[in-house]
Amino acid sequence: MNGPGRRIPDLLRDAEAAQLTDASVETAAGSETRVRLGPYRPLVAAATRTGLTLLVNIARQFIPLAPHFHASGRTVILRKLCRHLGQYVHERMMQPIRAAGLEPRLLYNGTFHPLAGGTKWLKDDRADTACIRKYIGVKGMGDFTLITSYPREVLETDDIIHSHEDPRRWFRDDYYEECTRYASVRNPVGTINSAMFSINAITSEYIQRYVPQEQDNDLIRQDIAKYKLTDLDFFRSVLKYYANYLRAFVAVRDRFILMRWEDLIRTPVPVILSLAKASAIPLSNSQAESIWSRLDHVNLTGPHQHNYRRGKGIVDDWKHWLVNEHIDILREFDLEPVMKELGYGPLEYLDPRNYTPFQKEIASCIGRGKVYREFQDPELFGFSVQKSNVDWRDLNGFRGYAWRAHTMLERSCFTDRDLELRVWDATEKAVGRANSLLRDFLAIETGARGRMAVAGARLLLRHGWSWFPVYLRHYLEYRRHVRASANSQ
Repeated sequence: MNGPGRRIPDLLRDAEAAQLTDASVETAAGSETRVRLGPYRPLVAAATRTGLTLLVNIARQFIPLAPHFHASGRTVILRKLCRHLGQYVHERMMQPIRAAGLEPRLLYNGTFHPLAGGTKWLKDDRADTACIRKYIGVKGMGDFTLITSYPREVLETDDIIHSHEDPRRWFRDDYYEECTRYASVRNPVGTINSAMFSINAITSEYIQRYVPQEQDNDLIRQDIAKYKLTDLDFFRSVLKYYANYLRAFVAVRDRFILMRWEDLIRTPVPVILSLAKASAIPLSNSQAESIWSRLDHVNLTGPHQHNYRRGKGIVDDWKHWLVNEHIDILREFDLEPVMKELGYGPLEYLDPRNYTPFQKEIASCIGRGKVYREFQDPELFGFSVQKSNVDWRDLNGFRGYAWRAHTMLERSCFTDRDLELRVWDATEKAVGRANSLLRDFLAIETGARGRMAVAGARLLLRHGWSWFPVYLRHYLEYRRHVRASANSQ
């Protein structure tokens, strides 16, 4: 029986034996690790390049060990329905591109094909709505980003609810109150360095299809980073996202189990043990070691094969790539008070006499007011420019549009405006239809529309015969799931 008096299993003593420092996992209330009891419903909040993917996967590894992890019957059936709707929206979105004969040149990474595939967050003006960003490109024509929106329950098609946007949004109502909430942070100077060398999913797709395997190495990242590090206005635009995120996070940090990326890299097993302890999950040293062995410096993002920079993920590696002009910009943003609150020391200047050849080239360009543009592959570079996590309104060469009812064409440098609008039209219509069915389906599953016959008839009248078999098949699966659960109990 679970409740406030439930005793933590003996295996959690391993975490205490590790003698963790306050830096590993803490809350703002102090160095005591908070133990959370009750059903395990994990939620992860972190900015990109700060350990988000690592922390999501640690939480995912906890699920089989969690004594009280349970996906509700509604969630189980919702996931099946969303798989079908994801295929529907994907096909409708791609239809204009196929009609234009461009599918062989299409760059649309498999990460984005599912309904909830892509970066995701709660809409800024709607607590009950989730946004999903899709990146679409065509070789020789540029790219654009589309944002789709759905009921927030769609975020639960993944066992780990997660987002890299403003963490305060999780607390606008009590829907996520019972979640086990995790957050990851990283020294901002290391974060911005990682962002300069990052490769997004659309660029990964381009590399996989058009770059010879023997040329797929770190020189690609360095070529991209030389522009980002010498165009100081671009550097500021990216840093703006991270600075805003950090300031938002410190306002609610006491509501998360906090992990620092640097601590995980330096002492992974103690940190994983402490995360488990804070989550009331029994975990031994050997289990923690096994978890880290599966996550240690490997790609964790499936079809996006370039999220991890091979050979990197090293604490303080920024000292080999950034130069003092970048430290000056970090100081412009007045980040040191936030850094101190999160346990990081002050920003440090480097000794230019110890610059690497890469740093010397960057410093020389900045000193001469030159922005690096001698790209090895100009088209690859075009796809690699930050599609999110940057205030692109500060940059030239992009256009954007306002929200429609369900979607927004967020940012574009696509050469065929008519085609991008046709893709947007098709997506808006498909997402709108999917949302209508989802909202009715969710209302039925919560019991607001009566019994199955009445609910099915209403869906039939509202959504047409084409959707009724979809609803019926998934509803019957749901009923079988409920009966099976009742029989097992």
